[in-house]
Amino acid sequence: MPDEHVVLVGAHGADQGALGVLAASGMAHVRTADVAAQGGAAAALGPALDALARRGVERVYVHLDVDVLDAAWAPANQFAPKGGLLPDQLAACVGEVMKHFVLAAAAVASYDPSCDREGRVLGAALDFLELVASSRGSGVPGSPRRLSFPA
Repeated sequence: MPDEHVVLVGAHGADQGALGVLAASGMAHVRTADVAAQGGAAAALGPALDALARRGVERVYVHLDVDVLDAAWAPANQFAPKGGLLPDQLAACVGEVMKHFVLAAAAVASYDPSCDREGRVLGAALDFLELVASSRGSGVPGSPRRLSFPA
């Protein structure tokens, strides 16, 4: 897949070297801070999603590394940094993607249950999976299922 077809939401724990590599690639990067600072998922992701659509992208794969969630809210693993998304922000981001594209596949990764003592990250991951599972058929011509997502 060409870098220009990738939108990365997160990387809030990346060091300067990793951020430099990301900036030099053709990937769009939406910082977790931008989701809150720019007035939500639609404003933060809009330009990157519009660029994908202009490039002819119709179907997407959504990969959730659960350590994009704010470790101050609940740690997903031993590497999870503070400053990530809250579950409602994550849902809004995924909803925004699914408003614009057909979901081809989704996955959850980077979860260490031993770090999630209260089960909060597991709950958020299950909510994500339920959200993407409920989209089956959404956006497909003739599909009876149309979804609305949080703003």
